[in-house]
Formats: sequence, C-alpha cells, structure tokens
Amino acid sequence: MSGGASDRLSFADGAAVAQVRGVARANRVSAGTQIAAFVVLTALAAQVQIRVPGLLVPVTLQSLAVLLCGYALSPWRACIAMSAYLVAGSVVAGATGGAWGLFTPGSVGLFGPTAGYLAGFVIAAPAVSVLSRRRDGLATAIVAGLAGTTIIFGCGVAWLIVLLDSASAAVAQGLVPFLPGAGLKLAAAVAAVQCARTARRTGRAAEGGSV
Repeated sequence: MSGGASDRLSFADGAAVAQVRGVARANRVSAGTQIAAFVVLTALAAQVQIRVPGLLVPVTLQSLAVLLCGYALSPWRACIAMSAYLVAGSVVAGATGGAWGLFTPGSVGLFGPTAGYLAGFVIAAPAVSVLSRRRDGLATAIVAGLAGTTIIFGCGVAWLIVLLDSASAAVAQGLVPFLPGAGLKLAAAVAAVQCARTARRTGRAAEGGSV
C-alpha cells in the first residue's frame, strides 16, 4: 500500500474515532442535562406543599414529577435522577435546618415518616420507564403510572407501619387522604406524556412529508 493511501486511511480512521467520541460526549452531556432537569423539577414540586393538621406526611407535587421522570427518561437515568434528588434534598434540608418537601430537619427525611415515600421515588421512576416503553399507547401509560403510584404509596405505607406499629393507622395516615390527589396527578402525568407523544408523531410526519 502506498504512503498516500495509508495516510488517507489513517486520516479517515482518526476522523471516525473523533466522530464517535463527539457523539459519546454529546450523549453524556444530554444525559446529564436530563437528569439535572428532573432533579430541579422534583425539587420545585416539593415546594408546592400542603401540611394537613394531624397528618405526618405533607401533600406535595413530587409524585407528579416522579411519574414524569419515568415517562421521559430511560430506566437508569430515571433512577439516577431520583437518587440525586434524595442526596440534594438531604444536603439542603440538613444545611438549612428547615423542611424541604418530604425532607425534614433533624431526621433529614431519611428516617422520618416520609422515608418510605422517598425510597419509593427511586424505585417508581425506573419502573414507570420500563413499563411505559413496552408499547406506545394510552393504556400502557396508565398502567405504568398506576404501577409507579402504587410503588410510592406501598413503600410509604410500609415504612409508616414500622413507625406506627399499626397497619390501619399507617393506611389512614399515609394512603387514604392522598388518593384523590394521587389520581389527579396520575391523570396529569398521563395527559402530559400523551401530548408529548402526539407532538412527536406530528413532527415526524411533517418531516417525512417535507421536500
């Protein structure tokens, strides 16, 4: 093989490697941006809270953010996003000494009455992601959202049973009062994901029809 041909092959190989590295770098940046976005979204949702007298757990919009995270991200990214949120919440609540969503000062939420729900976030988001990707349809989105909601409340109530030493008290404190709101948040999440999918299909159809 001549020196010129060898040089051209070497240049082509180098360009291909550079392109692959560029794509990988862009994917890492995209993944980091997506994860950070849902950490911020969940943190903002935590600030919308209602503390009902007599209840150990506040009403927040965090479960809505968790469902949206699962619908939008891959399972691993969804899990990482919620794990990062727990770390960030613990640090902020501990540093400020004030309640931050389901995080409370002192216990920092990790061993308090809301600990089960927080753990449920890390499980629910990737579960929603896995289930919602099996088929692109309304029924699949609803089933995935129901599964995620069930995981969150299942973990939350299970931990309350440990703390309160009473299953009936745990259900009364951590499930029944939240069911109407959970239904509304599930409906909102499903509506959002369906709108996003419709917009994506419309965009693809428009691109395919363009000349």
